[in-house]
Amino acid sequence: ETEMKEVLVKPDKQRYRRKNNPAVDLMKKVIAAKGNHDLSLNDYYRYDKYQRITLGFNNITQEFIDSGFLRHYPTLIDQVEYCPQTQTRILPITYNETVSEHMYRKSPKDEREFIRGTHSEGVTELFRTGDIGTVMLQRFFTNVNIYDNSILLLERQFTSPLSTSNAISFYQYFIMDTVMVDKDPCIELSFVPQNPQDFGFSGRLWIMNDSTYRVKRCLIHLPVRSSVNFISNMTIEQDFSTLPNGQRVLVRDNMIVEMGALKKFHNMFLKRTTSYSSFDFTPLADVCFEVREKPREGTTEINDEGFWQQHRTDSLTRSEANMPNMINRIQKSKGYGWI
Repeated sequence: ETEMKEVLVKPDKQRYRRKNNPAVDLMKKVIAAKGNHDLSLNDYYRYDKYQRITLGFNNITQEFIDSGFLRHYPTLIDQVEYCPQTQTRILPITYNETVSEHMYRKSPKDEREFIRGTHSEGVTELFRTGDIGTVMLQRFFTNVNIYDNSILLLERQFTSPLSTSNAISFYQYFIMDTVMVDKDPCIELSFVPQNPQDFGFSGRLWIMNDSTYRVKRCLIHLPVRSSVNFISNMTIEQDFSTLPNGQRVLVRDNMIVEMGALKKFHNMFLKRTTSYSSFDFTPLADVCFEVREKPREGTTEINDEGFWQQHRTDSLTRSEANMPNMINRIQKSKGYGWI
């Protein structure tokens, strides 16, 4: 008697067709309806934005802890935690969080974002690096709007899976299932580039199973085969919601990037968590778009924990919350002064 551990059944390879393809027909309706939900159609709008950027080391294995640098620093070992996005253990070493207010006026057109407060913890408090982190993020890891035709990311142009001009010809779409997302019935749809060598995304879209054809959720991957500079993997997760006035808005936008630029060192990760709330469409006074007075002492740094408990819409992980204690222990450790 022979026991087989696993049996893999593969269907015959079928040619992808766009004609009479339900997934393609659905995407054409989604693309046709996307302009009806653009926030810029409103005369005015404002919202609150919370963003946290965490940087650290990725894929921290027990072997790495036992044989490497970390075994001499139990303070850092205590910081290791599991990351569900990368499905590995990570070592966060610093984070920066920002609360801001975004305002928009259609005529005369103006758009402003005012920072209410910033806060940072971790190694950036030990080694001042200026604005290098912010500059890098603005240059490489820009915001992704899947409703745009083209997405600028990592200094490259990517075709959006909802592009009006060429999404249908650029991507292959497949209907996977009908599921519930936050109590809303949705059609789950996957997409991949028609040509694997093209700079395109792969991922999934959850489309509202009604006449609005709105995207409820999206999951976007940057395929490894795209070989974009120092990025070994990138995942973007976005959730959308419908306001009482019927407006579609982005409420959660998370990005996690695994970087492998330093071959002699452990790979690093960058996690950006962004949430949007308190949407308002009432008219805004002209004074709201004037340059506001600079914060006292030229800084927006706020260390009041009460302020962050009120405005932090995404809670800290265990390691992020423990960073002040980590830094305190590092400062007291032997050899810190020399470093």
